[in-house]
Amino acid sequence: MSDYSKYETIKVEKANRVATVTFNRPDSLNAVNPVLHRELSTIWLDLAVDEEVNAIILTGAGRAFCAEWRIVRAPRMAGSAR
Repeated sequence: MSDYSKYETIKVEKANRVATVTFNRPDSLNAVNPVLHRELSTIWLDLAVDEEVNAIILTGAGRAFCAEWRIVRAPRMAGSAR
């Protein structure tokens, strides 16, 4: 059983072998900031080794899935050309 409590901006709930991954920044309409960006790069690795998960639903808390990606402040992604 994996522990997802380390995530600040992502909430994970599991039921019937399905993990619901929720962007949990409703006050900013779930805009991706550097913390969420970092967490998005690791959540999939944690879910991949969780033997209690066969499927994943990705959603956003509040009234928006994701309003924007703050590219200016987000760390550069590995392998991206510039």
